[in-house]
Amino acid sequence: MSPSLVNAVQNQAQISLLDPINKTATYQTANGVDISEYEGQIAVTTHVGVVAGTGSLIVTVETSDASDFSSGNVVVGTFATITASSNHQRVFVDTNACKRYLRVVGTIAGITGAVVGHLLTGVKQVQ
Repeated sequence: MSPSLVNAVQNQAQISLLDPINKTATYQTANGVDISEYEGQIAVTTHVGVVAGTGSLIVTVETSDASDFSSGNVVVGTFATITASSNHQRVFVDTNACKRYLRVVGTIAGITGAVVGHLLTGVKQVQ
């Protein structure tokens, strides 16, 4: 195995942005995740188990200079609208196009609940 591939695998990190939970209203993940140590593209994955009712879930990825997202928020990724159960999607975000912090926002319209989880996967810089 090439040294660069070994290095990339050793430096890969996964962070749960939201452990699977039933959501019944619009939500955002807790304070932003500091992505300043990541390089290149990071993957944000959305896992949706059960969707109850008729309507939609729209999930976006936002970035900000402030960990509490109090100002300057920018959408850097959008998932396809979710209307059914058993939906798994991934978007890739270029860390060079991001500010320091990242979070996920879910907008629920019409559905009465959705079991949702979000995961960030990326490669940390080699020091």
